[in-house]
Amino acid sequence: MANISIFTSPHAGHHRSATHSFNSYGLATLLCVGVIALAGLSACGDSQNESEPGNEPEVGNGSGNGSGDEMEESIPNALDLLFVIESSSRGLCEEHNRLVADLEPSLQVLMDAGVDLHFAVVNMDMNDPAGPGHLQHGPGNYRWNDCMRAFVPTDIDTSGCSELDVNVLSPGAYDSPSEFIQNATCLAKQGTSANSFPKGLEVIKQALSVEMTSPGAPNEGFLREEAALGIVILSNKNDCSHDGAIEELNGYICEWYRDQLTPVSEYIDFVSALKSDVDRIAVHTITGDDDGRRYEPGETGDGLGATCNSEWGGPSFNGYRYHEFAAAFGSANTSVCGAFGLVEFAEGLVDRLNPE
Repeated sequence: MANISIFTSPHAGHHRSATHSFNSYGLATLLCVGVIALAGLSACGDSQNESEPGNEPEVGNGSGNGSGDEMEESIPNALDLLFVIESSSRGLCEEHNRLVADLEPSLQVLMDAGVDLHFAVVNMDMNDPAGPGHLQHGPGNYRWNDCMRAFVPTDIDTSGCSELDVNVLSPGAYDSPSEFIQNATCLAKQGTSANSFPKGLEVIKQALSVEMTSPGAPNEGFLREEAALGIVILSNKNDCSHDGAIEELNGYICEWYRDQLTPVSEYIDFVSALKSDVDRIAVHTITGDDDGRRYEPGETGDGLGATCNSEWGGPSFNGYRYHEFAAAFGSANTSVCGAFGLVEFAEGLVDRLNPE
C-alpha cells in the first residue's frame, strides 16, 4: 500500500513543516476528507430501523462543531465521513458512475473492520433549494437524457431511491449492511442540474459550521467531538467559492478573477479548527490535474481546455484550489481522470484507526 504523508507539527496558519508516513500514526490520527460524485447502483429504500414513520434512529450526539479550544477524548474507531459531490453538468455522469462503483466496496471495508461510521453527502450547489451546506436526504436531479448525451453508455437510474428521514447514515441503524450501502449509494447520486459555478470549499464550511451542526440545526448529529473527520471531494472543475465579489457570467470568470475568490487558507483554517489535533483530519480530493497554467482576464487559450480526459472522453479542468486545500492536510490530489482509489483509501483508514 502506498504511503500517504501527513503533517505532524502544530497548525500555524495553514503551514506545517514536517512530514511523516501515514502508516506511522496510531489509531486516532486520521480523518478522511474528500469530495465525490457518485451514481448508478442498486435501488434504495428508506429502511432504517423504524417501527413507525418519524421514529428514525439516533446516529450521533450532535456535538463536535469543534473550536479546538478543548481536548477531545477520541474513540479509536470513530469516523465522520463527508462526501462533497459536484452536480453541475452532464459531464459528471461518468464520474458519478465510476465513483459509485468504488463506494460500495470501500464502505464494506470500513464496516468489516468495525469502524463506528457516520456517512453524509453534501453537494456543491450554493443555490440548493434545501439551503447551502445542507446534508442531503436523497438523490439529485439528472436532467432528462443528460447522461445518455454525455460520455457514458448508460443513464443513471434513481427510480429506486427515495427521500430519507435522516441525512446522517450509520451502519448500526440498519438491519443489514446492504441496506446501509443502498441508501449511501442513493445519496451519492447528486444529479446534473446544480448551479454551474461549484463552490465545494464554501459548502464544506457551511455544512460543518456551528450554525449547521448545533442541536436542532439541519446537520445535527454528523460531527462528533471524539471522532476522526473524513472529507472526500469529487469535482471536474475548480472551486469557485467567493463572497459575491464575482458576477458569474461565463465559465472563465472564476479563473480570470481568481484573486477575488475567497482565499483557500480561510477554509484550511476553518477545517483545522474543528479538531484540537489537525493530524486527525485527512483529505482525499478527486479533481482535475494541474497543468501549471493560469489564465488572465480575456485570455481563453484553447478555451481554458481540459487538463485531462477520462476513459470515455469526459473532460476535467484544473482543480488547483482543491489541491491546495488537500496539501495543507498532507494529501496529494487523485486525478479524476484515473483510478479514484477509494478502496485503497478505506484500507488505509482501517490500518490507522485499527478498531478492535
